[in-house]
Amino acid sequence: MTTRARITTIAALMLALAAPVLAAGCGGDDDGDGGGTEEGGGTVKFGLITDITKFSDFGLRTQDGVELAVDQINEDGGINGSRVELVFADSAGNPQEAATLTRRMAADDEVLAIWGPFTSGEAEVAFRLAEQVKVPIIASTSAKPGLTEEGEWAFRNTATEDKVLAPALEEFAKRYDLQRVAIAYDAKEPVAKATGEQVFPMLAEQAGLEIVNASDPVTFETGTQNFSAQVTRLKGLDAQGLLLGTTAEDGGRLAREMARQGVDIPAIGGVSMFNESLIEVGDDAVDGWYSAQVFWKDNTEPEVQQFVEEIRERHQEDFAGNPDPIPDSATWYDSARITMEIAADEGIDGSTPLEQARESIRAGWANLEGYEGVTGATNIDETGQALKEIFVFEVKDGKWVKVGSTTPEAEETSE
Repeated sequence: MTTRARITTIAALMLALAAPVLAAGCGGDDDGDGGGTEEGGGTVKFGLITDITKFSDFGLRTQDGVELAVDQINEDGGINGSRVELVFADSAGNPQEAATLTRRMAADDEVLAIWGPFTSGEAEVAFRLAEQVKVPIIASTSAKPGLTEEGEWAFRNTATEDKVLAPALEEFAKRYDLQRVAIAYDAKEPVAKATGEQVFPMLAEQAGLEIVNASDPVTFETGTQNFSAQVTRLKGLDAQGLLLGTTAEDGGRLAREMARQGVDIPAIGGVSMFNESLIEVGDDAVDGWYSAQVFWKDNTEPEVQQFVEEIRERHQEDFAGNPDPIPDSATWYDSARITMEIAADEGIDGSTPLEQARESIRAGWANLEGYEGVTGATNIDETGQALKEIFVFEVKDGKWVKVGSTTPEAEETSE
C-alpha cells in the first residue's frame, strides 16, 4: 500500500471514530442539532470500495477520480449545505472482502451510497449484498455482461464488453478486410476469459467472420512470460486477424513474440487490454491493434479537458511517469458526480432520513437519462446498466488514436 493510501485509510477511520452517532438523519454536527454548515448543515457520507492492493495501478486512479469529484462538490458548498464525507476501504480485489465492506458501510458507516467495487467478481457478490441491505451501489469498471440484471439497487456506469467491442470489431474487420480470424484468450482473468469464450464468438458470428480455431482456442494465463507455444499455434492457422481476450501487459508480450516468429496479423482486444501498458510492453509490435473504451482523454470538450488537467495533478503523486487519466479515472469520477448531483436535486442533506436518502438516490440512478459527463452521454436501462458512448481506438505511432465512435442511441460513425 502506498503512503497516500495509508494516510487516506487512516483519515477515513479517524473520521468514522470522531463522527457523531447518527439517529434518524444522514449526519449531524457535534452539538447534535443536525447543523454543521450555515445552510443544510451536518455531513452526508458516501462509501468508496476499490482495489489499491492487487490492481493498485488502476485502483489508485479510481480513488483519485472519486476524491476529485468529492472535493469539487465540497468546494462548491457541499450537498445542499452539508459537507460530503468519503468513507474509503481497500477490497484488495477479494470478492468476500468486497461483500464484507458493503455490509459494514451500509450498517455501521450509514453511507447514502457506495461507489465500487472494482472487478466483476467482486461486483457479483457485493451487488447481491447491497440488494439485501438496500443501499445503492454503483460499479464503474466491471465489464462482465449481466451483473445488474437481478435486483434494483445495483447500477453499473460503464459499458459491458459486448457493447464496447461490437463497433470496434466492425471497424477492425472493415479496416483489414477480414473474413477469417483466430481467437486467443486468458483462461484465468474473468473479464478476458468471458471476452474470449463468449463475447468475441457471438460478435464474430454477427459480423460474418469465421473463427478458424473456434473448437480449439489458444489459451494462456495472466502473467505468462513466454508466449512461444501459443504463437507457434497461431502461426499454423490460416487467420487474417486475431480476437484477443487479455490484459494489456500480457497482450504486449504476446505481440512481441508474434513479431519474433513473423506472425504478421493485427489483433483486437477488449477493455482489459486498453491501457498504455500494451504499447509500453509491445512497442512497434502492437501498431495497428484495435480496442475500444468509454472515455477519450483527447476529447476537446472544455469539461473533459478541465477534468484531464485536474486529474493529472492527482495522478502525478503515484504515476509521475504517466499521469494521464485512464478510462477508470473518468468513469468513477462521473459515477461520483452523478450520485451527488442526484442527492442535491432531491434536496438531500445531513438531516434527511437515511432510508429516504438511499431510496431517492436509487430512483435517481434508475431514471437517469441524457447525463453529460466527461465520459460523454449516459443513460441507464431497465436493468441498471449504463448505455454510453463508445470510442474505438487504433494504435498508431505508439499512441491510442480514436478512429470511430458511437452514442447510446446512434450507430457507429467512422473517422
